[in-house]
Amino acid sequence: MKVNTMIQSALCGSAASLGYNWIYNRAFLEKLSEEKSLVFQQANPDEYKKAKKAFYVYPFSKVGDYSVQGEILKWLYDGLANDHGFSADDYATLVYEKLKPGGVYRGWVESYAKQLIYNRMSEALKTDNQPIRIHDEQLVGFMPYLACKALDLSNNKAWKLAQVFTSNPVYFEFYAYFDALYEALKNGDKHTVLKDYARKVPEDFKDRFTAAVNNSTDTFIDEYVNTACHIQNALPLVYHILYTTNSYEEAIKKNTILGGASSDRGIILGFLLSALYKTPKQWSDKLSIE
Repeated sequence: MKVNTMIQSALCGSAASLGYNWIYNRAFLEKLSEEKSLVFQQANPDEYKKAKKAFYVYPFSKVGDYSVQGEILKWLYDGLANDHGFSADDYATLVYEKLKPGGVYRGWVESYAKQLIYNRMSEALKTDNQPIRIHDEQLVGFMPYLACKALDLSNNKAWKLAQVFTSNPVYFEFYAYFDALYEALKNGDKHTVLKDYARKVPEDFKDRFTAAVNNSTDTFIDEYVNTACHIQNALPLVYHILYTTNSYEEAIKKNTILGGASSDRGIILGFLLSALYKTPKQWSDKLSIE
């Protein structure tokens, strides 16, 4: 699959961090980073055990693979590239076919996808089970936005697709926000732009985004966010990483060392970094694109 530079940068952000994704021990990762680079490493079950607060959920992954959200982005981008009429039902069917038992995917399946599989299988088996309402608030709601943006499709199209997994309209608000931020980053001083746009996010996020550009990393994580998956934590932390680093490599390395949902955060971080820097070729060459 041939991808454009924006998607390549996003996927690179995911793949680079997968080896230490969902390790919630920053001190462990910081110490380990003094001994070796943490980007594009094979996940090591022994290191996950030593970290203690960690979830080793990608045992079959290879260097260059992505989190399940990265895989979804890749599948969705490919589906839309081949058919701009690709619908929300097509999207749901695509994820179901890839992730269902017996499907081609061999990795962690997150709760929203499990719920989709349950609903589809219950319907196929004509059971009396009531369908589960899927209302996710992780970063997966941005995968349609990234795929559509890369292909010059509308945010309305992206939102229709995103509602397969979420009904929270804040995602749609963020699509317009990221459109404006991306152009501003391409054309202005990064720190000035980020200071300014910290005040332009949807209302419920303003305090955390403002804190992201006014605090040290330790203070910001300890007092305002954590490193987990929810967008109230992940998006401000991506913003902070972008503000406190000065190259593509530095940003992705910092994201990896901070741990937690680093591989999914890396997708959004990589997207925003593409407005500022080229993806290092020695990194993009490692990606599992097929």
